[in-house]
Parts: sequence; structure tokens; C-alpha cells
Amino acid sequence: MRKLKYFFVVAILLILTVGCSAKKSETTSGNNGAQKTSDVAQKSSNKEQPEFISFLGLKLASLSVNYGQPIIIKTSDGGTLYQFKDLKDVTFSLDDTSSIDRIEILSKEQNINNTRVGQTPQEIKNILGNPISEEKPYELGEWTLIYHLANSGKPVNIFFMSKTKDTPVTSIVLKVIATSTSSNASN
Repeated sequence: MRKLKYFFVVAILLILTVGCSAKKSETTSGNNGAQKTSDVAQKSSNKEQPEFISFLGLKLASLSVNYGQPIIIKTSDGGTLYQFKDLKDVTFSLDDTSSIDRIEILSKEQNINNTRVGQTPQEIKNILGNPISEEKPYELGEWTLIYHLANSGKPVNIFFMSKTKDTPVTSIVLKVIATSTSSNASN
């Protein structure tokens, strides 16, 4: 009986101690406490960044579960561009099989391999290293850094475009590139 009493007293003291220290940390006053609260609120309000590279090759409808129904924003001979309400300033285009083969990002809020629209080409190079190509292609009319990476076995190029080699990037394009087998099939 005595041991049971001792156990209850210890349990109650433990509960009171933990409860009081939790309340104390919640009511911390001063600038540091206010800063901690706003940091937590800011972190919890941020949406998780989508992994755009993993979207390449998917059907457009498969993104509807997380981002709502796609909206057609432009149709031309070059194809149709789609956008989702929850992915502002991001457009998608499809290949012949209705799979996503190109994504263009114009939003500074989105992040691709720790890079963003608004960074300079030099900042991009500092993060990703040297590109496979750095040029101003006639058809694009903008300074372009090109990086190559694999996406689940699919070769992907990432284009960072800016007005000049020293001005901030205005657009990031992810594009599945044709493999040698598919380019030979079209010849």
C-alpha cells in the first residue's frame, strides 16, 4: 500500500512539473518569444514545395488529386498549355501520349533543386555547378543555362532563362528530351 501511495505522489509531481514547464514555454515573453512564435506560425503556414521534376511523364489528371482540375490557358499549333489554380505561375504541356513533357515555372515561390526564379545565372551556377551549355539561342531570344539530369530513367533538361547573362532568371523550364531511339524513329 505504501509503495502504491509513493507511486501516485511521484506521478502527480511529474505531471505537475511537465505541465508547468510546458505552460512556461508557451508564455515566454519578450522579443525572442515573439520571434519563436512567428517562426513556428510561418513554417506551419508554408505549403510543401512540389517536386516538379517528378511530374514529368505523369498524366495531367494524376495531378488533379492534389491541385484541382487543370485549366487550359493557351492553345496553339505548338500544343496546349495547362495550369492549376493551386500552382500559380506554373504551366504544363503534354506530349503525344498526353503525358507531361514540359513544365515552365515563372514564380519566385517555387524551388527547383534549390534554385528559384529571380536568382542570377551566377547564383544558379554556384548552386548547381557549370551547365552543359550557356548560350543565347536564337529561337529562345534569352540568355540560357542548360543542365541535364535523369528523372526515373528519362533524360531531362533544365533551362534557366534570363534577359542577359547578368540579370535574374525570369523562367525555369523542365523538358523531357527525346532519347536516341525516339529521334531515330522520327527520321
